[in-house]
Amino acid sequence: MDTCAKDSGTAAMSQVYRATVLAALLYGAETWTVYSVQTDRLQVYVMRHQRSIIGISWRDKITNVEVLKRAGLPSLKSILIQMNLRWLGHVERMDHNRLPRQLLYSQLKEGRRNQGRPRLRFKDTVKRNMKKLDMDRANWQKNARNRDGWRCLIRPKWRHSLSYRQTAMMMIAILKIKARGWIYTKHCMQVISCLRW
Repeated sequence: MDTCAKDSGTAAMSQVYRATVLAALLYGAETWTVYSVQTDRLQVYVMRHQRSIIGISWRDKITNVEVLKRAGLPSLKSILIQMNLRWLGHVERMDHNRLPRQLLYSQLKEGRRNQGRPRLRFKDTVKRNMKKLDMDRANWQKNARNRDGWRCLIRPKWRHSLSYRQTAMMMIAILKIKARGWIYTKHCMQVISCLRW
């Protein structure tokens, strides 16, 4: 079997894996409050499958980053961060009387906290994810109301897995942002500078 046919089969299998297994595995992950231990376990599961799809053994001493690059997939942490922040932006754009939005801004009036470290909340997860992407946590609500700008902000920084279609969609979104006179972010400019036209 020549390498071209093998690479196209691997790419097709990776796309099928992404559309079926990852979609089922991460169903509802937008609202998860994930601890790092849980993320690591999910990452191990995904990497085990990706290595078997590509035909790489752990004895080959190939890093996970290289495996993901060959598969054309981002890391699971990047996917979870993007899903979480995408849901946050969606909830922020909802009407004020919608239940998800009310829950996002609500707090308990009564009750006691148990001893020990408090459980991780959705708000804590969002703050952690914004910090990882170097986002302005003071003005996130203003940014989230602008849908195209928010998408550009939360776009993962993995460049190797952007297809031509995704790149074109990104450029269209950036041009819309420019045409509307909105301020686009440092990350959008990094994406534009990475693209070679």
